[in-house]
Amino acid sequence: MHNFLLWCQENLLPLSSGLTVTAIVILTKVGGLWQSWELNILDWSFAHNPPEAPDHRIVIIGINEEDIRNVGYPVPDGVLAQLISDLKQHQPRAIGVDIFRDLPVPPGTAELQTIWQHTPQVVGIEKSVLPAPSNPLVQPPPLPPEKVGFADVLLDQDGKIRRALLSAFGTNGEYKFAFATRLASLYLQAAGITLTNGIRDKNAFRFGDVELPRFTGNNGGYVRTDSGGNQILINWRRGAKFPILSLQEFQTKKNDRAYWQDKVVIIGYTAPFSAKDTFFAYNTEIYGVEYHAHVVSQILSTVLDKRSPLCSIPLWLEYCLILVGGLGGMVWALRCNSPWSMYGGLAGSIMLLFSANYGLLVRHYWLPIAPTIFSTISSTIITRNVRDFRAFLQQQAELLEQRQRTLDDAFNAMHNGPLHTLGEMLSLLKMEEVPQAVIITKLQQLDRELRTVYESLRPENLARAASIPLHELLFEVYHRTMQRDFACFRSLKVKIPDIQPIDDRGLSGELKREICDFLEEALCNVGKHAVGATRLTVVCKEIEGKRTIRVIDNGVGLPQDNPRVSGGTKHAQQLAKRLRGKFQRRPNQPQGTICELQW
Repeated sequence: MHNFLLWCQENLLPLSSGLTVTAIVILTKVGGLWQSWELNILDWSFAHNPPEAPDHRIVIIGINEEDIRNVGYPVPDGVLAQLISDLKQHQPRAIGVDIFRDLPVPPGTAELQTIWQHTPQVVGIEKSVLPAPSNPLVQPPPLPPEKVGFADVLLDQDGKIRRALLSAFGTNGEYKFAFATRLASLYLQAAGITLTNGIRDKNAFRFGDVELPRFTGNNGGYVRTDSGGNQILINWRRGAKFPILSLQEFQTKKNDRAYWQDKVVIIGYTAPFSAKDTFFAYNTEIYGVEYHAHVVSQILSTVLDKRSPLCSIPLWLEYCLILVGGLGGMVWALRCNSPWSMYGGLAGSIMLLFSANYGLLVRHYWLPIAPTIFSTISSTIITRNVRDFRAFLQQQAELLEQRQRTLDDAFNAMHNGPLHTLGEMLSLLKMEEVPQAVIITKLQQLDRELRTVYESLRPENLARAASIPLHELLFEVYHRTMQRDFACFRSLKVKIPDIQPIDDRGLSGELKREICDFLEEALCNVGKHAVGATRLTVVCKEIEGKRTIRVIDNGVGLPQDNPRVSGGTKHAQQLAKRLRGKFQRRPNQPQGTICELQW
């Protein structure tokens, strides 16, 4: 858990970016932005579903273009009367006439009136619940109200059918049932199954002990869609669907009693030019009579065959999927080292979501995936780009910091050695007579010190410093510095090097060298400024749990009220900050200076 929290802290900015994108996707889901995407994916999935066995309980008599050329359009009343009379002899359970007959179409009107009155299993249509300029109201044929169903069809904004309206209040305030509901009820009544109100949902339809799940406006990919009346999602039957016979083909089957007995027979137009009655559903065009057959088949299959209606997962689970997709994308983006593996995993996730969507739809469950896919893709890419950009900025900052440290190290190395020697040479040259041997000695010393500066900055020496214990490096610095020819070193009587092993875990070679530079700077300050010093104590060890570098002398030292901050002091302060420690220079009692670094 601790490691996980540290990982989150290190990647706070990329994770925040990914979470922000995921939150935006959730808000767009609430706003309905993904509805059209989800409906198109649903259509694609239905179009590619494996075929189902045709429902032989339903037979369609489709009046096609050739039939219209033979009998005329609209189909005369006499032709409909004869057709219903022939069917009635073979005792189908329900006969649905999906042809408007609010006005008579002679000849044969009287015969049709007689058929209406003496055929209890016949159902006519009207348009009465969805009035519109392009969909005017149409009165029913002369049948009792319980033998009439409305043929109004619910269309989504893209003009496709995905929901069926089973019942609704008509324009006159009367509660009406759909054409398909009437036909399915007639068929099930013959089996002793009646229509009642639901138990889990009082407004749903219940046939026997089977309750049809009602569309509530937010099912699946829908967002705040009008759910007036009693609506259900259509679970389209794929494959051969239903037997369809033309009027001419009916003549060859009209005497086959077994073909028509106990069936639902729906009569309608299948002439796309003369009597256009078509709709778009799951990326294909169907006739209106086929739409009604699908709805009747769905009700019968749900009640009698236990074929599941089209269900959707709970809304809260949809939001959980979006969140999981976003979080998974963020973690994957941060865990992958290679862009190819990241994009490969992303492609695999998308394929998995599509497979889950398709597999669940085959089992009659609608899994919305569009916002989850976008959440996964966007959070992965945004998180990865933010992480990479942050790493780039950190790299640039580290390069700048490294350059500055290199300059500081070079200055300290020059300040503690060559510059001091050069100063001594300048002081000697101001004298009237300087022996040539002295000048040669000083120049040789200057050459050695300049070479030492160069060697100390080489990368391999930094790597070497990383592998050597810190206390050994400190002792080496102490020994080398005390050999230098500083004026104040000559008065020292007592030298106490208290250098002990120090826990140097986590210290890079560069940090070790900077700590050594600090000790060298402190010792050089004693050699240059501790006038009259007789005692020097160098402490390098752990004191009360803190690693300590302390240099103590009893000389006159630097004036304590000097407001000017030297380069060495700035370097020590920066080093203490990097070590998360503390640097201080304070007076020693009764005389002298204490220079200390603790972390």
